[in-house]
Amino acid sequence: GMRNWDVGAGVSLNSSLDLQSRSNYYLGVGVYHINNPTVLFNGGNTLTKLPMKWQFNGGIYLPLNDQFSFTARANFAVQQPYNELLFGGMLTWKALQVGLPSIFSFHFGAYCRYKDAIIPVIKFDYKNVALGFSYDVNNSTLSSNSGTSTSATEVTLYVKGNYNHRKNPRDGVMCPRFEDDPNRLNTFR
Repeated sequence: GMRNWDVGAGVSLNSSLDLQSRSNYYLGVGVYHINNPTVLFNGGNTLTKLPMKWQFNGGIYLPLNDQFSFTARANFAVQQPYNELLFGGMLTWKALQVGLPSIFSFHFGAYCRYKDAIIPVIKFDYKNVALGFSYDVNNSTLSSNSGTSTSATEVTLYVKGNYNHRKNPRDGVMCPRFEDDPNRLNTFR
């Protein structure tokens, strides 16, 4: 068999916009296939080199009040000769219980894959479990030229948890979070 390395790298910056760490943002850049690895295509009959792929992304979380917040995200990918721009946002409503943290929230919004699709999204959170639904409504020439619908439904299920660093169980890994979680670790004091 053929052996080939595929090298990539990236960096992400995330921080808070306010002293209470309620409004958060992230910015990131990644590059894939730095070494232009050789891959087989066409049933293994064609060798070709993968061009580098650049990915730029960012997002912001803004609490509007105790029950509502807004999250916006964007991603731009370039792999010659193609590029893709995806952007959009979601409004979140949290159920409030007097004196208790919120255990239920509902999110709805939409994203746009430029010149390709509109993607309505809904998501439900209950405690540490989330269930999301999205549907790509294709508006590109791809679906009209192929004579078939290229729209797609996506269902997402995930469980949020805490990762503890092996050196010290109290030293949690800091990851960007786009939610108003009073129990999260605050590194921006």
